[in-house]
Amino acid sequence: MGWPTAASHPTLSHALRAVSGDSAGRWVWFSLDGPVFGTGLMPLYLCALHIAAGEGVGLTALYEQLAMFDELRVGGTHGRQLAREYLHAAIAQPGESVGLA
Repeated sequence: MGWPTAASHPTLSHALRAVSGDSAGRWVWFSLDGPVFGTGLMPLYLCALHIAAGEGVGLTALYEQLAMFDELRVGGTHGRQLAREYLHAAIAQPGESVGLA
């Protein structure tokens, strides 16, 4: 049980379904407070669980970015490409909302 990350994060899972018609396996950061079951992945940032749980103001974008980095670590071809595009846009437009087509 845990918080969705990589291709399981809602932003990326919706985009992957639109591109390839299917979604990848569920990746999670282990947490008893998390909403989904899946394969555990150690977060790159130790405070990621607090970020995913919304324990802070304006952390949604950071949670998305951490999930995209996880997709670069464990994802397939389509997922890694979408994560790269997302992260490039996030770096080019800091502080602005970034989405996936």
